[in-house]
Amino acid sequence: MADPEVVEEGREETGTAAAAPKKKVAVNPVVVIAAGAVAAAVILAVILVRILAPKPAPVEEGATPAATAAAPAAAGKSAQPLGTLYTYDKPIVVNLAESNAERYLKVGLTLEVDKAEVPAELRSREPQILDLLINILSAKALADISSTAGRNMVRQEIIDKINAVLQNGRIRNIYFTDFVVQ
Repeated sequence: MADPEVVEEGREETGTAAAAPKKKVAVNPVVVIAAGAVAAAVILAVILVRILAPKPAPVEEGATPAATAAAPAAAGKSAQPLGTLYTYDKPIVVNLAESNAERYLKVGLTLEVDKAEVPAELRSREPQILDLLINILSAKALADISSTAGRNMVRQEIIDKINAVLQNGRIRNIYFTDFVVQ
C-alpha cells in the first residue's frame, strides 16, 4: 500500500491541495566546470602560500631575545654578530618638508657600528652628526616616510652620510627606536 503522504503524478493528496509535478533542474556544464576551476585555484593558492611562506628561524634552547634579534631579517645574508650600539639620548624632532610646519617627525635612533671605538668618535662629532640628521629628516615629505620602503631609503641615506663623516669606522645599521609623525 502506498504511503498517503507520497503523491503520484496526477493523484491528489489526502488534503485539498494538489501536488505540483516535480521539475528537473538542468545543470549547465560550463557553470560546473567554472566552479570546479575556482575551487581548484583556491586550494592551489592555499597550498602555495603554505609552501612558500617564510618559516620562522628555530630558537635554540637557552637563547636570549637579543641573540635571536641579531639574526639578519633578510634571507640570504650571512649571520653577523651584533655590532656595538650607540643610542642618542634625545629624539630628533623636525618639521616635515611641504607641510607648512603643520606636520613634524620625531625620530629616536640607535646606531650599530662596526668597531668599539666608533661611539667615542660619534660623541665627539655629535653636533656635526645631529646637523646631518636634522637636514636629512627635515628635507623629507610625508609621502617619503609613510611607507616601509621610504623609511628604509631614509635609513640608507643616513648611513651613507654619517659614514662619509666618520674616520675610524662605519655605521652598519640604524634602528629607529621612535618614529612618530604628527
